[in-house]
Amino acid sequence: MKSWGWLIGLAVLIVVAVCIWNRNESVPEPTVDPRVAEEQARLQRVQEQEAIGRDLVQRGLAEAAYEHYLAQADLLGDRAVGQGILSVLSVAKTNDVLVTRVVEEAYKQGERLPITRNRIASWTLTQAVDAEDGEGFIKVTRTAIERGTPADSLYASFSKGFYAFIEKTGDDLRTEMLGLLDTLRKTPDLAESMQGAYAAAALDGAFIMNDFKTVKAIVDAGVPGYDEAWHTELKGKAMAHLALQEGRHEEAVALFQQHIERIAAWKEPVVNPMTGRPVPTEAVLGFNEKRIGDIWGGVPGREAEAAAAYARARQHYQQALATLDPTSPEYADAARELEAVPAVAEIPAAVPAAAAVPAVE
Repeated sequence: MKSWGWLIGLAVLIVVAVCIWNRNESVPEPTVDPRVAEEQARLQRVQEQEAIGRDLVQRGLAEAAYEHYLAQADLLGDRAVGQGILSVLSVAKTNDVLVTRVVEEAYKQGERLPITRNRIASWTLTQAVDAEDGEGFIKVTRTAIERGTPADSLYASFSKGFYAFIEKTGDDLRTEMLGLLDTLRKTPDLAESMQGAYAAAALDGAFIMNDFKTVKAIVDAGVPGYDEAWHTELKGKAMAHLALQEGRHEEAVALFQQHIERIAAWKEPVVNPMTGRPVPTEAVLGFNEKRIGDIWGGVPGREAEAAAAYARARQHYQQALATLDPTSPEYADAARELEAVPAVAEIPAAVPAAAAVPAVE
């Protein structure tokens, strides 16, 4: 009986082993989709070629790296090529011949590699800004526009240069810069957000040029992204400046006082687009009261109104300074503007500090 039990156990083991072997034989090997395998191989090649490009750049071999990225453009794709060529330019800034070649080739390949073209075009604008070269900035901007660079791709670099140069250059360069800005903001099919951004820059430029008719025209046409209150404020400000420019002093003061009322209701400090720094509301109020003082100061017989406005301006600036860090640039700005306000010993009794010129309907 013992021998039979042993044989039965062995038979059971043999049967189990055979079943397991048969089951393993029946399970097919997983198949790999040829498309997946091909994509995996492509990604591997991309990683290898990107690594080669980075290595060439790190070794300072700018020309070799540039040739490499151009040769691998079809494999790497537009975005990677653009990023790679920007890295080439970062190590080839002093190689004028190579830089000229890279920029020209980027424009030639614009339809095939639009992202690369856009990045290189923006790079040329930024280089001019960093070099503080206003004429160069205008030249490369014009080239970028003429060679088909989209306005939305240029906005960041153009706006940086616009605000860097618009107050520092002469009227001829300003006029050219504003002309380029006008071309960019009127680009067909420009996204609303970009329309608004470019229009805001155009408004700043028109204010700097004292071109208040253009300010009013832009506001009347509507600026995307800004609400009705903003449009009302800008239009009122433009009309006040225009009245002053045309010698209508009473109307100008009335409109500036309306503007002051709107400023007093601001909940947040305004940001100076030229400096990028916030300006306390009290400092803006002081600036506008000083302007009213200057207007009345130029009109015979209105000295009392001028004195009252200057007194209010000084009070606003002093309140602004009380809220600022004495070591901050904002404090320095407000202190400098306060120094420009004529000192007033006292406000004449006949002109109350809160006196206002009747508003024009």
